[in-house]
Amino acid sequence: MKKGKISIFNFEDNIDIPKTREEFDVNEDRNLLEIAKITNSLIITSDINFKDQAILAKRPVIYLDPDTVSNVKVLHETRIP
Repeated sequence: MKKGKISIFNFEDNIDIPKTREEFDVNEDRNLLEIAKITNSLIITSDINFKDQAILAKRPVIYLDPDTVSNVKVLHETRIP
C-alpha cells in the first residue's frame, strides 16, 4: 500500500488521505460514496444533501430524519446514564 492512501481489499483505485481538516470536509462525501461503491455498502444518513448525492451516484441509501435521530439519542442517554 502506498503511503498516504487508503486501500480497500487491494482495490486498484486508492483514495487519498486528507492532509487538513478543510481538505477532509471538501472531499468527505465524495470519499464516502467511493468507499460505499467499492465495498457495495448501504448508506445510512441524516444529511439530506448526502442522501441526494448517494441517489445520484446510484447507491442504496436510507435517510433518517435528523429530529428522529436526536430523539433516539435522548432516549439512549436517558436509559443509559
